[in-house]
Amino acid sequence: MPAERYPSEFPAPHDSVPAPSAPPMAPDVEVALARSEERFRLATRAIGGFVYDWDARTGRVEWTGGLLETIGVAPSEADPTIDWWHGRVHPDDAARVGADGHVDLLHDPTRTSYEFEYRVRHRDGRWLWVADRMHVVRDTEGRPVRAVGGVTDVTARRAAEAAGAARARRLDRLRELGAALARMLTVSEVARAVLPRAVAAASATVALLLLRTADDPDLLEAVNGVGGAAHLAAGWRLPIASSLAVARAVREGVPVWGDARDAAPAADEARALAAATGASAWVALPLRVDGRVLGTLALGYPAAPEVDDERREFLMGFADQCALAVARSRLVEAERAARARAERALAHTQRLQRLTAELARVPTPQEVAEVVLREGTAAVGAATGSVSLLGPDGDTMTTVASIGWAGRGLWERYSLAASGSPGLEALRSRVPVFVATPQELAARFPAAAASAAAAGLQATAVLPLAIGGRAQGYVSLSWSAPHAVTDEERALLEAIAAQGAQALERARLLEAERVARAEADAANRAKSDFLATMSHELRTPINAALGYAELMALEVHGPVTPAQGDALARIRRSQLALLSRINDVLSFAKLEARRVSFDLQPLDVAQLLADVEPLVAPQVAAKAQAFAITPLVQPLHAQADAERVSQILLNLVSNAVKFTPPGGRIALEASSLDEGRRVAIRVRDTGRGIPADRLESVFDPFVQVDATLTREQGGTGLGLAISRELARGMGGDLTVESVPGEGSTFTLTLPRGERRNHAAHA
Repeated sequence: MPAERYPSEFPAPHDSVPAPSAPPMAPDVEVALARSEERFRLATRAIGGFVYDWDARTGRVEWTGGLLETIGVAPSEADPTIDWWHGRVHPDDAARVGADGHVDLLHDPTRTSYEFEYRVRHRDGRWLWVADRMHVVRDTEGRPVRAVGGVTDVTARRAAEAAGAARARRLDRLRELGAALARMLTVSEVARAVLPRAVAAASATVALLLLRTADDPDLLEAVNGVGGAAHLAAGWRLPIASSLAVARAVREGVPVWGDARDAAPAADEARALAAATGASAWVALPLRVDGRVLGTLALGYPAAPEVDDERREFLMGFADQCALAVARSRLVEAERAARARAERALAHTQRLQRLTAELARVPTPQEVAEVVLREGTAAVGAATGSVSLLGPDGDTMTTVASIGWAGRGLWERYSLAASGSPGLEALRSRVPVFVATPQELAARFPAAAASAAAAGLQATAVLPLAIGGRAQGYVSLSWSAPHAVTDEERALLEAIAAQGAQALERARLLEAERVARAEADAANRAKSDFLATMSHELRTPINAALGYAELMALEVHGPVTPAQGDALARIRRSQLALLSRINDVLSFAKLEARRVSFDLQPLDVAQLLADVEPLVAPQVAAKAQAFAITPLVQPLHAQADAERVSQILLNLVSNAVKFTPPGGRIALEASSLDEGRRVAIRVRDTGRGIPADRLESVFDPFVQVDATLTREQGGTGLGLAISRELARGMGGDLTVESVPGEGSTFTLTLPRGERRNHAAHA
């Protein structure tokens, strides 16, 4: 190396070795140095090592053939200077190898060795990594005499280390991606986590996440995009049959690595996609889970990328994590959706239960309409609504309830002859009408569009109120913004309308029943008033005739012959019988008119039974019947009206005597029931009995077991009806058991009465 190239770094020859006038080097030193140099040359030739020998005194460097061969340089092309070598060092390593490396080592007397790695240019332009190990030999004064070094090609090792580091970085990326995706719960969140990382990891310019659509698995829909594809994320759809790489990866289920046919697309849609995204080549990675392809992770490049095997493996790992996250998020979303549907179904059920309870409490059509309208608008968030009902004439409608703007005034009547209304359409077809937008309303019902627009209403739902194929009216709901009624909302509204229709029908029947009852009550009152008046009008002349007959029998007006006396007796009996029937009619009329009062007192049952016997004794004796009262085991008291109980018992015993043939038996007995809470008084007979199908009808007014004109026993058929009503008026009842041909048992039940303690009151 010329001395002038290194004026300060390397000593000139006359500075590094003694001048000729200086004493010569000791012979033994010269000999030792010569022998050392010879041994070095022999060793390097023997091992073929990449060695250099740098003479610090002359600046000359001797390069071994192996070293020059490593960098592809012939010995004749090599300059025997250190500067020539430094000129082949990579610019980024030049300072570290030159001034800070070799030169610094020569000037630092404390250091004798040097070792570092750097890049050297090969003859063909490649850069090789070499490991340089240099040792400095100094003289007795510490000045450098020579430097011997060895150079080893470490390119393969450095490449392996770089590859290992790259793999480690990729693994770190995958681990970081996995940790991020573990927190993502929706597909959109997965896309936001994956796409930026994919662009950075794959050195792409564009990234898209496309998934098969739920409604059509043959369509791909963009979930999100970054880079030039960000604007495609708003629902961009692509058929799987497309020739684009992003579709082919899903269709074939294998990755597309941006090959030539993708880098230079011929199809119009490919050119359009390139123009929209700035990406002419695409790496499309199918998202596969359990043999299913969910979609694709697409990475776009300006030109076809070079993707080696390791990078392909890394990107597929990236796509696999994305696929698992998408599948998991879909399960989470499905579970959330199912839970939301269940919660909505529960809310709808509870709303319908509340509606049922409220409708059960309201008796009028207007109240029913108000409840239906309130629940309907709240259920779907409608802004306004109304309920209109069909009039009795079937030709007019009346608005009976409204919330907000209802289109018509409350109680306003309008004719069905009008057309072009969603409400009338629903009423006539008995099918709900749903209009989602103002445009649809204008197209289907132009006559109604102007009024809706003036009121600021943009969507309408009309549900007919129909039952049994008969329309009663309709409920109309409106929104102030476009609103497409969902299937769940439609089912809920139809259920509300169905319940409303049933409630309206019930209210109509209740109203009709109320009117009918009022009319019947009025008729009953008129009948009772008539019967009471007629009974009074009839009883007055009968009593007068009975009095005159008794005067004649007493011979007040002169003597009476035996035949005349017998005739007068018959007249008297007939008059008494007629008077009894008139009294029965009058009593029944009072019962129907609720004009009978009761004086309820604790009564001694034994005394009640005993009081009956003298009243029926003549009738019993006339038919030679046996009459018996069963003695009570213990005292019994009933809470009742003494006069009414005596009337009932006399009627029952008289009937028993009447319908029991001569020689029959009649018994009167009493006992306690229901652990002493009630008292039962029974009248048993051995008469002809009552057929099973007539046991209840004998208590109906004016009904007799034998209703023929030739019946032997008379009567109006009111006795048992009056007796049961009297019993029930006192809190008891009257029932019958009978076996035809064997007899009947009538049972009067009354509440138990507390026995009076006369000593306590004294």
